[in-house]
Amino acid sequence: MYKRQALGWLETNTSPDEVVLSSFVIGHFIPGLTGDQAFLGNAVMTLDFNRKRDQVAAFFGDGMTEAERAALLRQYDVRYVFHGPAERALGPYNPARASFLEPAFRAGEVVVYVVRER
Repeated sequence: MYKRQALGWLETNTSPDEVVLSSFVIGHFIPGLTGDQAFLGNAVMTLDFNRKRDQVAAFFGDGMTEAERAALLRQYDVRYVFHGPAERALGPYNPARASFLEPAFRAGEVVVYVVRER
């Protein structure tokens, strides 16, 4: 339910083709339901799928420093970070502590963060 609300918020409140970083589970639905681009989505439609899957795992896990996370977002022009149960399942990273992210939408256990600096 909360995931659906967050995807609806992205559809209504973001410019088309904004890049959203999320788990593969969520990223698979982002283009069709929001009009935005998924950093990691359909394996056929995601360039460098395996590399990006590893980057997402490192981002939400403990495989990156804050500076590396911010650099990844800048490198790929990511505008939003989706954080819900599927992303928490990838690791312990808490985007709420990041100085470069700001909550843009919150519903229950899901938060969509906007990237402050790109």
